[in-house]
Amino acid sequence: MKEKSMKKSVALLCMGLVLGGSVITGCSLVTLNYETYLNAVAARIEFNDGSKIDITRKDLRTAYNTYGFSQYIENGLTEEEAKTKALDYLVSKKLSIRDAEKRAREVNADDAILTTKEKTYLWERTYSAMISNIDSYMNKQENSSEEDTTAQTREVFEKKCELVYNPETKKYSLELPASELSDYESHKFWSDGNKDTETEEGKEAIFAGMLDYIRLSSANKDAYQKYLQEVRTSEKELKLSTDAKSVFFREIDRVYGILYDAFMVSKYEDYICSNENNNVVISQMLDLYSSKVRNAYTTYYGTDQTDAVKEKSGDIYYFNEGINWFYVTQILIKFDEDEQSKYDEYTAEIEKLKNDEETNGATIKYYNEKIDELYKNLEGIQRVETSKNVFNTQDDVKAGNASVVFENIVKQVNTKHTNLEKIEKFDDLIYVYNEDPGIMNTTYNYIVGVDYTKPTTKDDGEVVPYTVYSNWVEEFNTAAIELYNHGYGQIGDIYGVTTDGMDYTLEYDADNSSYKGLIRTSYGVHIMMYAGEAKNLFNNIDANFEASEDAIQKLYDTRLKASTAKTYFDALYEECVPEKSSISQTMDLNRLKSETTNITYFPKSF
Repeated sequence: MKEKSMKKSVALLCMGLVLGGSVITGCSLVTLNYETYLNAVAARIEFNDGSKIDITRKDLRTAYNTYGFSQYIENGLTEEEAKTKALDYLVSKKLSIRDAEKRAREVNADDAILTTKEKTYLWERTYSAMISNIDSYMNKQENSSEEDTTAQTREVFEKKCELVYNPETKKYSLELPASELSDYESHKFWSDGNKDTETEEGKEAIFAGMLDYIRLSSANKDAYQKYLQEVRTSEKELKLSTDAKSVFFREIDRVYGILYDAFMVSKYEDYICSNENNNVVISQMLDLYSSKVRNAYTTYYGTDQTDAVKEKSGDIYYFNEGINWFYVTQILIKFDEDEQSKYDEYTAEIEKLKNDEETNGATIKYYNEKIDELYKNLEGIQRVETSKNVFNTQDDVKAGNASVVFENIVKQVNTKHTNLEKIEKFDDLIYVYNEDPGIMNTTYNYIVGVDYTKPTTKDDGEVVPYTVYSNWVEEFNTAAIELYNHGYGQIGDIYGVTTDGMDYTLEYDADNSSYKGLIRTSYGVHIMMYAGEAKNLFNNIDANFEASEDAIQKLYDTRLKASTAKTYFDALYEECVPEKSSISQTMDLNRLKSETTNITYFPKSF
């Protein structure tokens, strides 16, 4: 975890570099002609002291490739809007770097931005990055075999920010956890003497180390040659010297520049996030939460919100009274293509024959028996954790039929003592047995609503004692409502299972010759667990709702779903501060901009 923060910053600043990956892949250094074109000014920041910072077309192109293009694709922006977003990002980055440099000069001797130790740190990081980039070209060749498409990766939530309360000031503040802070203090230095990448001696030492490295094997040498050729190709139109040493000296400068920027942004962020004045973000998070509640309240109050709610699995910030909304999670054992085809065929035949059940009773029974066979013979999958949080199916590991899978799940869940431990275990087993992609790595579980005071009538006139609000199939809803049990259901309860302490009993369904817990639908069979009620976080919410600062504690403590540590606070924080390297845009940009006289974008240079 030590290098995580630096790698994040580098990845977002990019300029073509991801540590441990290719310097160039995914971000061309040069895509058009001449150096004058690339050095054209796309934006200019002018400061009160008369200084200025120019952002070049080259800066913009690389930022667009990494940051702006994702905005273009994911948020439906025009190319012009996405480039403006990329410039916004670059401006905030340049301002934060300048602020960090100014603070460093105030602290360091001789008006220096970097201490000797920091220079050595960046030299070592640059050296390591160059070696990693050589490795990436070697890995391209070694890993050319087809990827295993059965792999299921489990995303692990890591808290990006901690909430801290000061009882003396009675104020909340934010702190970045150790995993989000710079790795500089914990960096283990390995080189001798003082190093500086900006000197000829420093670059000579890195280049000599590269040459030593490629002598270790022919694979290293081949990778080095591919790396060299790609850099030469990217510089082709610039008419620069092409000998290996000159090419790599320029490449060292480029990589060092990325790492320097990332380091200074990281120092700036650490300063901001260690300052108690950062409660500006808390205020923004509360405003964001209030706007979500107010928007949902305005939309739903006095109206039927059910269609809107049942369309999704979560992200609902206000619930009308009268409908009981709750969450369930599941493991699906799915029909394969052949089984699904047979199921569809049998059910279609039954539908044709239902008009005259008296005459066609025997044939209907035959098809129902064929469907029963499909369910009874339905084989589950079983993934094995082949590396941390990566699960693969393997030919020699069989799960058995649905009943065996169900028994295994129930046994493993019931080794846990608390309801929270049970649902966490069930969530673990999702990555072993489940075939429903909609429940993998999700922020929320599936939501179902029921109104016991409002009966509904089916087409055949049968009165059902409640109205269900859900887009899930009928059999799924029926099981979910039984689990909810008029609000008496407990998180960790499994449908079709009764528990008494550490003892469990599986309920047998004689009609279907299988366990009741195997919920049969047109998809296969579902194993369902109750995951808690969906409620408004705060009482007495009305159209004038405003969250007080104390509300941040409840948001911090309330999980988005029982099986994960992620809370409403975390979701709101991620929305306010999507990435640590963009924290300046949210937390401190107004102060930084107050030191400028003008920020100009030159659209013709886009």
